[in-house]
Amino acid sequence: APERVDLRYRLGDALAEAGRADAALERLLPLIELDVAQLDQLRAALGLAELDRVALISRCAELLCAADQRERATTLLERALQACPLGDARRPPLVERQFALLVELGLRERAGALARLAAREHEAEPELRLRWLARVAEHGDDALRLEALAQAHALRPDDDALASQLERVLLGAG
Repeated sequence: APERVDLRYRLGDALAEAGRADAALERLLPLIELDVAQLDQLRAALGLAELDRVALISRCAELLCAADQRERATTLLERALQACPLGDARRPPLVERQFALLVELGLRERAGALARLAAREHEAEPELRLRWLARVAEHGDDALRLEALAQAHALRPDDDALASQLERVLLGAG
């Protein structure tokens, strides 16, 4: 008999709720590989309109964190971000979570690159863009740091502290 993926999901969900992250992952991780039709059937069988690939991957990433497998979680969060389109309300929290994990794991280069991507995604929102540019300046390499500070200064030319920071970086780079 074919496997009932809805039962697999329900068991994984129950195990997760019971705090058994490893056992839940055994049930839920295979579901992220379902094709679109299978995912549609699962969503219909469970009556969960919000259940999609992004939701499944995000849930598994959080379970990996709970199971102290943060490196694997970053890989899944990267997949979730690839599957999550710009403008989707879930994207900003996914980017925040991925960024926090990368910083926590000491993966500065990847954190800086993600912050740069987030800054680009928020070009129409100056305050958010500035926040991400500050993260690029903090976690990126020297070239990214210089680029981020210059972009931040262009957004806020009257910010003396920012201008001083940019000047220090320029003097250090020169």
